[in-house]
Amino acid sequence: MIPLYAISCLCTISSPPLPKVIASFFNLIVEVYEAFVIYTFFSLLTVYLGDERDIIIKNSGKEPVKHLILGAYLPLVDISDPFTFLAIKRGILQYVWLKPMICMVNSINELWLDNNPGVYSCITVIYNLSVSVSLYDLALFWSCLYSQLSPFKPWGKFLNVKLIIFASYWQTLFISLLNFFGIADPDVDYQAYLMSWELLGFAISHLTSFSYREYDSNSLQGCSRFPFLIALKDATGIQDLLFDFKKTFYGSSYDYRSFDSVESVIAHPSSQSRLKRLNHGMRYSGDTKYWIKNNSAFAQGPPTSVLNMKTPLLASDYLTPNATDSSAASIRGCYSPSVYSNNNNNNNNRTNMHPSFSS
Repeated sequence: MIPLYAISCLCTISSPPLPKVIASFFNLIVEVYEAFVIYTFFSLLTVYLGDERDIIIKNSGKEPVKHLILGAYLPLVDISDPFTFLAIKRGILQYVWLKPMICMVNSINELWLDNNPGVYSCITVIYNLSVSVSLYDLALFWSCLYSQLSPFKPWGKFLNVKLIIFASYWQTLFISLLNFFGIADPDVDYQAYLMSWELLGFAISHLTSFSYREYDSNSLQGCSRFPFLIALKDATGIQDLLFDFKKTFYGSSYDYRSFDSVESVIAHPSSQSRLKRLNHGMRYSGDTKYWIKNNSAFAQGPPTSVLNMKTPLLASDYLTPNATDSSAASIRGCYSPSVYSNNNNNNNNRTNMHPSFSS
């Protein structure tokens, strides 16, 4: 990352200056790679903890955390919920998806539209929102898993990634404001000059935080070196990247059943995970649990917020007959007996309860 920033600054401040097309090309590479670094850092944290499935399952039953901003008003963040994990991951990756398109539009605006103010304003607003959401979700992910990540000592890596992006982002914004109010000369690229000096400190910091010794084959037992060309192909391949992007974008593989643990875990009182799993078809039978079939209609039914103690879990309005017939367990333990008697007396015309309720 540091060499790319250095080459970009050199292209900008070189004398005589390079053609504008070449400078824009290097800036485009730097901007796209900056977004890619956020994704790779998120992937590194995930690999530290095993994989996504390990993170979701191992955090089941743990207390949800508050949002870093407006935590008293926003719902708690339960990282063990697959849909919450997916939302955080999408929040991080949306910047990676949008940044190449933003850079391409910005390059077109600079080269052929003479920096049209309207286009530049739209790009700036979209970019600011995107990078803010991405960095916030990355910090939220870090906050949820801080205690588990501590043994790996990733704090230095986290600061390096955040600081260089923040320095580039806020510094550019501040210089733009100075140019807007006529304080700074718009013909001088202050950003490139400042970054040229700042990169020296970032380079030294990266040497200590991202040391190659962690991955040296001599220090890792049971590991060996690939031939150079094979290692280069593996490092530069993008098939795994495209697969992960596609999986995250569609999100079809992120559901409660796919991330269900074999062991029964007691949900934390502050978490809504148990009720959400029941809504998506999880049932208990004695000391075991299972998933009913054909529960997609109910999963798309009323949201959790409208369900209460008097809402039948197996209402015929939201479950197909096959899904009801496949249930072979009583769920009396969920609510008090009075609830069942009231439901049977008042909702006989619209409720298809399990036969065990009539006993």
